Amino acid sequence: MSETTLVDLMILNRSFKVKVDTQQVALVQQRMEAIQAKLLSLKSNFPGRDVQDYLSMALIDAVSESLQTEDNQLKNETLFAELKKLNELID
Repeated sequence: MSETTLVDLMILNRSFKVKVDTQQVALVQQRMEAIQAKLLSLKSNFPGRDVQDYLSMALIDAVSESLQTEDNQLKNETLFAELKKLNELID
């Protein structure tokens, strides 16, 4: 069983304590930095919005990015399978 540790995350001046696998702490902190950067970008591009608006926009952006990544992985898997078939035909 892997060990966990508490990580204190700050999102728009609110603190959240999250249990994280000890091996994943650096990854979680890296992703938090990306989230903070996205929120700062949204705040500068869309001033005067509510905090929930910024969080919603960041969430929509994250989900869209995730879907694009999944789509790219599927395309890569399909391409790999086709290349494998071609390679078998050549052999």
